[in-house]
Amino acid sequence: MIERVERLDALRLPEAEQLRILKRLDESGCSVRSDLRSNPRYRYQIREGLGLQIEGKAVQFVVRPRNLSVGGISVLHGGFLYPGTACVITLRAVDGEQVRAAGMVVRCRCVHGRAHEVNIHFDEPIEIDDFVDSGRARPALASAPPTQSGAAAYPGSRVARLARCLGELADERAPLEQLTHLMQQLTALLGGR
Repeated sequence: MIERVERLDALRLPEAEQLRILKRLDESGCSVRSDLRSNPRYRYQIREGLGLQIEGKAVQFVVRPRNLSVGGISVLHGGFLYPGTACVITLRAVDGEQVRAAGMVVRCRCVHGRAHEVNIHFDEPIEIDDFVDSGRARPALASAPPTQSGAAAYPGSRVARLARCLGELADERAPLEQLTHLMQQLTALLGGR
């Protein structure tokens, strides 16, 4: 007999409020680690949510996915999860099949009330085309191209986004290599390289 696992929606927010939070996150253009990722992220929003099993918990949490890449996923959850927490998330493929992906929480931040954005890195890469039509979908968190002003290009929006992200990283006391990486990018933009 298959054991039935209790599912808990810790987010407990109406659909409209979840969509507002997701929209605000997408419009902010600042996912702190977006410039550090090696794989593009694609919008991946499943209205009824996905199951998230946290190591050591008897309950499966319902989380609201935000975006997905071959190496990880970003979800909304109704509580804080410590980086390093092992978990298994049940993804939904485009054909409706449910696929379990083991991973680890790499980042968690409060984005609104009790709603937290949780970034999970998969233990093994997934086939992105099984979950989104990557040929037709535009990547989430794509940076805007710089604009030309006179003879020299000044990517003002990119500079502002990197500076904002750098500030968030510093406030969160992120590892020095993350701060250094963003600072190098910002310096290169300002130096015109």
